[in-house]
Amino acid sequence: MQGGTATEVEDASITYDKFLEDVLKKDLQKLIEQHQEALAQVDEAHRLVANLEALIDDGTTELETMMNLGCDFYAQAYVEDCTKVFVEAGLGFFVEMPLKEATKFVYKRIQFLESVAQHREVKVAKQKATVHMFLDALGQLQATKMGLPEVAPYDRQSEFPRQF
Repeated sequence: MQGGTATEVEDASITYDKFLEDVLKKDLQKLIEQHQEALAQVDEAHRLVANLEALIDDGTTELETMMNLGCDFYAQAYVEDCTKVFVEAGLGFFVEMPLKEATKFVYKRIQFLESVAQHREVKVAKQKATVHMFLDALGQLQATKMGLPEVAPYDRQSEFPRQF
């Protein structure tokens, strides 16, 4: 845009700024929320494994507990046989399994959820890089608008002296 008029540069700057705010930053926020959701699922699965292992170690066959009915409203619950549990297999299906088998299943589920979380973390990093690159380009455009000389793009490696 070096040869563009001041109004063309200003119009482009406004368009790119809107794109940055309306698309790139919103996409970044969605990706961050998805990543946090995946991490929450991993934590929930780890808690489930801890509870299953506690039931196995104690050799408990009956259980009295408090059940959350929603909105932090609890009721007493009595489980006659806790040697088997229902585990969500996915797509809304639940499978009845013995405690040891359920523990193995949940460990495999944890591995899957951790890979999902790692994949989403990579997507967040890529989107952050896109936003930073776009900000650099927008800065170049605004510098052109103000008649300033071109500024070299931000280089993280030039900040730190090379150590041998």
